[in-house]
Amino acid sequence: MNIDNRLPRARYQIKLQKILNHFFYMPLFLVLESGCLHLLIKNNLLPTDLADTLDCAAIVLTSCYVVFLNRVYYKKPKSLSRSKKISSNRSSDVRLDPYVVMNA
Repeated sequence: MNIDNRLPRARYQIKLQKILNHFFYMPLFLVLESGCLHLLIKNNLLPTDLADTLDCAAIVLTSCYVVFLNRVYYKKPKSLSRSKKISSNRSSDVRLDPYVVMNA
């Protein structure tokens, strides 16, 4: 019995871990930005209107970053499309030795 067929590919796990890391960085950025603006407003170093503008800019940046991460995550890998082209070009009556294919 082979359980490897049911396990996710390592490439998928690495890609998912990178996406999760980036989704962790976004709230971290927003918290740090908010904390810095709070200190600047509290010490009268930054007007409230400018702080509101900077908050809106941070929201727009993180929203654009979410769209970017979605595109990266759902992008089709180049190796997958290449392997489909190769397999579709093969004749159905030709049998390949798996040892030769794996070591090529």
